[in-house]
Amino acid sequence: TRQANDGNAAKARWASEGVQFQQQLEDAEHQIGVLTKQKAQLGGQVEEAKRSAEEEARGRNKAQGELRNLQSDLDRMRDSIEEEQEGKANFQRQLAKANGELQSIRAKIASGELGGGDGMSEDARRRMQAKLAEAESQVEGALAKAASLEKVKHKLQAEL
Repeated sequence: TRQANDGNAAKARWASEGVQFQQQLEDAEHQIGVLTKQKAQLGGQVEEAKRSAEEEARGRNKAQGELRNLQSDLDRMRDSIEEEQEGKANFQRQLAKANGELQSIRAKIASGELGGGDGMSEDARRRMQAKLAEAESQVEGALAKAASLEKVKHKLQAEL
């Protein structure tokens, strides 16, 4: 009976240990499941972070390309403004020359150097009037071109 009691006690102890091991196994399996879920969540977060980084890199590359294009456009516009300013300066020189010629012709007519006064023939008077009208036309044309160039200049500067 003692042996039977010892056997029963050992059997009960093993049964208790088996239940404990079974509980520990279930706890471990539960922890594995939780860790597997966490691993999957972290993997998803890593993939999302990778996608986000790739999108940022694409966006940065696109922005850099656009910046290069805008810088190129800016350089072209600056060159265009410079050319327009040179053209304006050229037209202003032409305008000053035409104004000078016009003033010279008017002064000669007024002083009588060109056969002025009553001794000037009608034909000479018409030629002088034609020269005067041509000079005035050149001045007006140069003024119009200067105004047009000024408008273009302002437009290009506004675009900058």
